[in-house]
Amino acid sequence: MPDKETKKILLVGPYPPPYGGIASIITNMLDPLVNNGYSVYILSFNEREEVIQPKKNVTIIRLNLKKQIKMFYQFKYWGLTIRSLIAGLQQGLSLKETVKSVVSLIVTSRIIKENDIRLIAAYHTESVYYFKQIKKTFKNLAIYLTVFAELYTSNNLSQRKKRFIRESLSICDKVLATSYYCAGAVEQVGFNPKNVQVIYAGIDIKKYSPTVDGGNIRLAINIPNNKKLILFVGRFIREMGLDMVLVVIPILLRKRDDVVFMLIGAHGELDLPAREVQGKYPDKVFIYNDVNYSELPGYYAAADFLVAPSQDKRACMGLAIKEAMAMGKPTIGSATGGIPEAIVAGETGLLVPVDNDLKINKQKFIEAIECLLNNPELAEAMGKKARERAERLFSDEVTYRIITNTFNDLLAKYPGEGL
Repeated sequence: MPDKETKKILLVGPYPPPYGGIASIITNMLDPLVNNGYSVYILSFNEREEVIQPKKNVTIIRLNLKKQIKMFYQFKYWGLTIRSLIAGLQQGLSLKETVKSVVSLIVTSRIIKENDIRLIAAYHTESVYYFKQIKKTFKNLAIYLTVFAELYTSNNLSQRKKRFIRESLSICDKVLATSYYCAGAVEQVGFNPKNVQVIYAGIDIKKYSPTVDGGNIRLAINIPNNKKLILFVGRFIREMGLDMVLVVIPILLRKRDDVVFMLIGAHGELDLPAREVQGKYPDKVFIYNDVNYSELPGYYAAADFLVAPSQDKRACMGLAIKEAMAMGKPTIGSATGGIPEAIVAGETGLLVPVDNDLKINKQKFIEAIECLLNNPELAEAMGKKARERAERLFSDEVTYRIITNTFNDLLAKYPGEGL
């Protein structure tokens, strides 16, 4: 086992802000890694450029890929740039994808070299576009990749590109998915899903607990306890199903006066439509963007149940679903993707089918919402079962112990000095 000074890891993926599922996973990993003797570097491609240290042994490097394209013109990178451009185009990547992967390669290589990194963990299949070159450059580097549902929605991949992604997955020391559904996505490129380790993304079940009081949230926006609060948590984009939530809000509010909606999540393409709905129902629809993770449990506690109408093939499982479960709240979710791995239909929540347009069936979605609104005892019983299931399957203590042990094993696989 390498000593503590050599336990350095580079995580490549989004770090809040913006907020989102992958950003949550990365953020939640920091304390377990630091507590196990790791120095953690996070490379997050963003609009801004900065280097910050939010806590001891954690360094966040935010870079804007468009600004980093200047690397192309630096003489010391010409050889790597030209080789990588030719290789990317030959492998079936578009010019845009190739340029992006080459810039990512140069930036990542510089960080690895400057900080003597020997383990890189990336969160998105797109990262594999430069993994072959990374392996050629750094022989003594372990690569760990987490795949999500992106391969399911990558239409019309050429055979060359499929082969390239498959070969790139093969050079990873470990490939992980956060659900069995997402593990199966690699079949789209001919990679064996049996070679993908499934580890559910964990939830801090002490932080997300039924003991949390949501009274202050209700008090702040003047929602009495006799009102039912329906919660949506996710990015404000169609893939998360917010468009369907915005469709059913007016329908439900015309039918009943005991319902309030709260929409929470990162900014997205549906910001304006959401604000328009809020403008029509200012005392019935409340919007909160980029809520800090530390404040989220209070919002769940204030709610009666969560709705997660993600589009077909989109969700690996849904971190918000597991957070709601840990809070003792039932969820109405789409019967698609990895969501059925989390929600036990009729026991911890309700599952609604999707239509041919990949969206949740509107009428059945409304019926499911009304079912929980009209049956508070059922909703409460589902919430209790949801908490039990979260404790059993989604505890972060179990999840991050497995991940940390995996990282330790990968570092032990490359015991040599230097890179």
